[in-house]
Amino acid sequence: MLARPLAVTFLLAAAVVPCFGQEAEPANLLTNGSFEDVTENNPAYWSLGTHGNDANLTAVELPDGTHALKLECTRFERGWVIAAQDGVVKIKKGQWYRLTFRARAEDLKGGCSIAIYQRKPWKSCGLVRGFVPGEVWQDYEMGFEGALDADDTRFEFFFSATGALFLDDVKLVIGDRPLPASALPPAPGKNSVRNASFELGKAWWGSFGADVLQGEIAGGGVDGGSSLEIIVDPATADVYWEDWYEVERYQVLQGSAVSQGWAQVDEGEIYCLSAYLRSDTLPLRATLRVNCFPKGSFSKTVDVTKDWQRFEATGKVTGPICFVSVTIEDLPKHGEPVPEGAGPWHLFVDAVQLEKGKQATDFEPRHPVEIALSTDRPGNVFFLPEQPSVLVHVYNSTEDFLSTEVRAAAVDAWDREVASGAIDLKLAGGTAGNAPVRLATPRGFFRVKAALGDAQADMRMALVEELRSKLAGKPGKFGINHASPSDLRMDLWQQGGMSWVRDWSYKWNQVQANEGAPFDFSLQDPQIDRCLARGMHVLLCLPECSTLWTTTAPQELTDKGGRARRGAFKYPPSDLEQYAAYVAATVEHTRDRVQWFEVINEPGEALPPEKYTPIMQAAWEAAKAVTPAARIIGGKSAGPAAAFGWYQGFLGLGAVQHMDAINVHLYPGNAPPRGLESSLAKLNEEMDKQGGRRPIWCTEWLYGADDDPAPTVAEWPPTGRVASELIAARFDIEFYVVCMANGVEKFFQHTSHWPTRLNRATLFFDSFFEYRAEPRKAFAAHNAMVSLLGSDPKFVCKLEMGEDRVGRASLPDYGAAFATDYGASAVVLWREAGRTPVRMKLACAAHDLMGVPIEPGAYELGQDPIYVVSDTLPPARLAREVERLLRTGGAEL
Repeated sequence: MLARPLAVTFLLAAAVVPCFGQEAEPANLLTNGSFEDVTENNPAYWSLGTHGNDANLTAVELPDGTHALKLECTRFERGWVIAAQDGVVKIKKGQWYRLTFRARAEDLKGGCSIAIYQRKPWKSCGLVRGFVPGEVWQDYEMGFEGALDADDTRFEFFFSATGALFLDDVKLVIGDRPLPASALPPAPGKNSVRNASFELGKAWWGSFGADVLQGEIAGGGVDGGSSLEIIVDPATADVYWEDWYEVERYQVLQGSAVSQGWAQVDEGEIYCLSAYLRSDTLPLRATLRVNCFPKGSFSKTVDVTKDWQRFEATGKVTGPICFVSVTIEDLPKHGEPVPEGAGPWHLFVDAVQLEKGKQATDFEPRHPVEIALSTDRPGNVFFLPEQPSVLVHVYNSTEDFLSTEVRAAAVDAWDREVASGAIDLKLAGGTAGNAPVRLATPRGFFRVKAALGDAQADMRMALVEELRSKLAGKPGKFGINHASPSDLRMDLWQQGGMSWVRDWSYKWNQVQANEGAPFDFSLQDPQIDRCLARGMHVLLCLPECSTLWTTTAPQELTDKGGRARRGAFKYPPSDLEQYAAYVAATVEHTRDRVQWFEVINEPGEALPPEKYTPIMQAAWEAAKAVTPAARIIGGKSAGPAAAFGWYQGFLGLGAVQHMDAINVHLYPGNAPPRGLESSLAKLNEEMDKQGGRRPIWCTEWLYGADDDPAPTVAEWPPTGRVASELIAARFDIEFYVVCMANGVEKFFQHTSHWPTRLNRATLFFDSFFEYRAEPRKAFAAHNAMVSLLGSDPKFVCKLEMGEDRVGRASLPDYGAAFATDYGASAVVLWREAGRTPVRMKLACAAHDLMGVPIEPGAYELGQDPIYVVSDTLPPARLAREVERLLRTGGAEL
């Protein structure tokens, strides 16, 4: 091994923040974005859309004499109120844009959104984003990539509530593509790859299509004492499960080592990727690949021998960041059977190097001294009352003896350092070592950080209550839409407090292959049995109402292949009796395991109320004929604000007589949950008018966030994406409280129905976990909520908070009281964004968003929900006591 010089100093890791180009400000693509062009009190070039609500658009004068736009809604019924600029902005596909503006709000419950659409046909141009203005002016900045070429566009701000939005200095300009905050800085030496010789174990390596790296650390490398052994063994490979679209159980045969994260490189330059490879499984081919962002890659496929040999792949990098991969070739493809006698395959990898130049030079690590962190817990999740132990790994590739102190620090969800520990490190040149550090953290989410010189380590971790065994068999309110593919994440979803699964496996098209054929549930049963064996409860969603041989869809849909054909199965069946037979067979087959059945996921345009209602009635009658214990859920599976007319028509047809619960899907974007309250209240009122109230089941919902986003992560407009994981955690709890206070009985959070895609695009359908099932902040917050409220809390009353205005004695904006399922009472309360925090003196036990006990005495209540818990006062009495404390000496500005 070539000795390297030693230069080590200690520092804590610093964040790399995204940035746009620093050139002179380009021209504003909008007209009158300053609102200084005013005609008869109206901002020129801006138009108002009311959608039947009472709203107005004006230019208002500010104290400095300039003007701002004011969009106000005084009566809101449905849809949106909009301030728009039509036909002005030109968007080009692939071009990056930067939008900046100032905003504030008055009496606006809920958030606002901003979007650019092509008008004909109506399509998103790449920007659909929410924001949450407060009472004081705030500056906003966001970037986006043009999704299509569009000249006829609508640029719009909109919201769905009463209140007023004020805007100023709105600028849309051509900008540079921002690098993600999690991108590695340029390499200090020639090698861009972290832990390139695997002396730090599996740190910063993973496998495509798998939750964890499919391999083990082996000895006998060419650099240092370790190498990576990629293992693909059909006899021991993990099994993953999917229920969407087609039901699948498959072995994870992912023979790849992929560098986790993205490294900055010099775009347009020639780079060489090299690695030492060998195999004791011959013949074996492997591919070295450099994967660039935003597009492009270069690679080389080689024949591997039983002896270590260095291979190279050379090409031009076509983006500013990239990652590398080494993959075994000629493995069975996804879904293909493994030939008899095939495998196992073993590929050994060492000394991976990505460097500028046309050929490889002598190997060296990214840093002379490298550092990493790990734990022995799946997902780095610890359980109370234990104290987390973190292993600090160090590799000294130099020829010098290393003696230094290494400090590891844990910062909480608010980036406050809450615990630290240190080790005295002594390492001879060319050796690796590790030592444990105990971190006396409270409960909650944490990042553990350490550094040696410019080599940094950053690891996610959580300390939570153990809930999986406590919740097993209990009914609970909280669940997930789609069971996670891997047992690893299923275990941790339960530890997060989830006790239900919404499963899509029993599709008519799959369980009955042809007309008149017997029903076959053999492929579907293991999907729900896997969940039931864990003590979870199952909601069976029967997502489609026809098959290829019963659909009334037009032929152009049935002629399509693969998943595109699925649209045909959302059309009414040609024979309702056949559909009823399918429902009856499914209910009969699962009657001892499943009680609840949902009729069709998100009925589309092919199923207006008059066509959907007979289908639901047929399902109701068929299920009840099998067993009166069967329960049917029906509805539009949509947000009641946007789809209220559909729900109104549906209920007007007597639907409440043929359902035990009504479904909604709530994707608030990044608007706060408070804005959902009015539409849920209207839905309840409509049920009261049309035959009787039914419980509301929210069978899909999500707030998406990632503090370490890959640049390939797409922003999917229906889910939206909030600005940070802390906001997502905060909104998750508020969502539950607001919805439970308005008749929602069950919740199914949308989740990934595929493994977390390492370095690839995802839809933020996993708010709890990163790659390796490492926790996001929402995981710890949800665990705290279930720990404090129980798995099946009962809403009792809302707190009466009174008036709330700037300059007056402020009270919290929202609060609700619950009876927990363990005999205690709890109040959850918070202030909305942009409100002035209040000081409150606590008279009984209280806990913060992560479940940490709040010290008695004065506490500043802000946007983060807190829990006030009592073992002696009933819920309504506790609510009144909290109100009294706030209104009398218990709260002060």
